[in-house]
Amino acid sequence: MDYCVATDKIDAERLLKGGLLSHAEVADTLLFLRKGGYSPARLQSITGNKDYTVRHYLRISKKLSPLIKKFLHQEKISFSLARAIASLPENRQEEEARKAIMRGISVHRFRASIGEDGAFCNEDTERYFQHLTNVIAEQIGFMVSISPDKNNSKAGTISIRYADLGDFDSICDRLRVNLSEL
Repeated sequence: MDYCVATDKIDAERLLKGGLLSHAEVADTLLFLRKGGYSPARLQSITGNKDYTVRHYLRISKKLSPLIKKFLHQEKISFSLARAIASLPENRQEEEARKAIMRGISVHRFRASIGEDGAFCNEDTERYFQHLTNVIAEQIGFMVSISPDKNNSKAGTISIRYADLGDFDSICDRLRVNLSEL
């Protein structure tokens, strides 16, 4: 946590709320607080960021090599590019980052050049979607499958499995679809 801006939790909160930190400083300071027992919801309220943004910062702090984090701190790479680079193994990060900086390519083209989207290939995100799948399945009482779209990080598919027509009728009922009116 090279870019953590405080050794005290109260100071860290104050500095995060100030909004004057680099992305690398935010990432390492959030990880400091998370390791100090802060919940993701509390980190979200401190920063004013959405849950997924807090998760991106934590992932960047954990996954980026020190040199790439330095590039992020110096604003040689953007936050979005840092997120994409964090999906790579540490031994590939420097080479790919240097290529991206030299070429000045967009994050979209960077992801295409490394042959992966990067948005859904890390273990934390996979665990998140598995947990979400379990929560939804428990709520509705049916097996659910969530498949993020690899080509569009804001899209995906949710499937509900039914075993027989009784289950199908029950699902339609819960969705307030009156089959007799169709």
